[in-house]
Amino acid sequence: MVIDYGSPNVGKPLAFHHIRSTMLGASLARLHRAAGWEVVGINHLGDWGTTFGKHLVAIRRLAGGRVPPTIKELLGLYVRYHEEAEKDPAWADEAREAFVRLEDGQPEERRLWEEIRAMTLRDFQEVYDLLGVKWDLIRGESAYLEMLPAVCAELEAKGLLTESEGAQVVDLSRFGMPPCLIRKQDGSTLYATRDIAAALWRWQEYRFDRMLYVVDRGQSLHFRQLFQVLELMGYDWVSRCAHVPFGLVLFEGEKTGSRKGNVVFLKDVFEQAVTRADAVIQEKNPALADRARVAQEVGTGAVVFQDLKNRRVRDVKFDWDKMLSFEGETGPYLQYTHARLASVVRKSGRVPSAAADWARLTTPEEGEVIQQLAAYPRRVQDGVAAAEPSLVAGYLLELAADFNKFYNHHRVLVDDPGLSNARLAMVEAVRRVLADGLSLLSLAAPGEM
Repeated sequence: MVIDYGSPNVGKPLAFHHIRSTMLGASLARLHRAAGWEVVGINHLGDWGTTFGKHLVAIRRLAGGRVPPTIKELLGLYVRYHEEAEKDPAWADEAREAFVRLEDGQPEERRLWEEIRAMTLRDFQEVYDLLGVKWDLIRGESAYLEMLPAVCAELEAKGLLTESEGAQVVDLSRFGMPPCLIRKQDGSTLYATRDIAAALWRWQEYRFDRMLYVVDRGQSLHFRQLFQVLELMGYDWVSRCAHVPFGLVLFEGEKTGSRKGNVVFLKDVFEQAVTRADAVIQEKNPALADRARVAQEVGTGAVVFQDLKNRRVRDVKFDWDKMLSFEGETGPYLQYTHARLASVVRKSGRVPSAAADWARLTTPEEGEVIQQLAAYPRRVQDGVAAAEPSLVAGYLLELAADFNKFYNHHRVLVDDPGLSNARLAMVEAVRRVLADGLSLLSLAAPGEM
């Protein structure tokens, strides 16, 4: 399976809304691997398009022709560009011309573009390292530029291209969709053209059984158009492709956007989450070894789980208190339950044995835990089938609740050796399943908290 996720636009910092595609995709990749799939994860960077014409104009007009030293300063120029373009349409015309020069390979435009791209990728990597997210391939839209003439020629040879107001399009009206724009009047390409090329390249490279695009639901029409054009081109493997849509992140009731500058930066969220986690550890367990590492695991886990526990199609309202909460049905609650389980095993001084007599576990609370353990493989498969990590997140909450109910009613290390061994084996089984499930959601499972 090929899975396209993350896919941020170059030239802008990772904003909080980028967590959705990044962590949904990372979890889906892990879930599929757990279910036996060979997975190729691709970060399809938005590193081409008219946005870069805007960046080039902003740099020349507002920054003396020099790329600023930080990605946030570059974003500030981008916001100022849009403010100026609203007052003077000449700015937008100039940006379109700058992008045409970039596509034509003009040296100065290419040099600035490469600087922007390199700086952005360095900034991205800092966040990806914090999240522990990796891809098998990081490959932007620009990687497909050499394929675009052949794509356009194939569309024309197959009688699919028509002209509309000077632009080249594929007419999709008989499918109830607007035309798919392939080339603009000025000859520049669009991301639809580049997505066609990317899909063709991926098929040639991987011969996938399944290809998922983890992209917000606002792009649903784009993917319907993309898949329809590929079908019209005669590629029957398009039936193996699917768009995995998800809801938006709303900030104060509105969709966040870099044009307006109403962006919450992902780095800032994690910084606050880790700081808050460290404060809690300092209060409750100041002698904890490797406190900084645990604070990072718990802080990032709180943010990631808060997103993944929701059905992906739902919009998420950004709320600092809720996002960073460690109480209730949260990542830290699951991580704390795992640490408690690990503590019980350590204090026993024994190695739990699966050969213990599980028939000794006869209480209703033990029965509920055992039934939950038995359900784990099926719940993982359900998450794969529905492309829905929240099903696994919900399962882990249920398992933790059932175990904590047992733990509040019964002692594990009792005088009866047979019963003690059986309960210790169950504790270790729950710990392993919690650790595995947290890993599938890209959360760490600390042994102490």
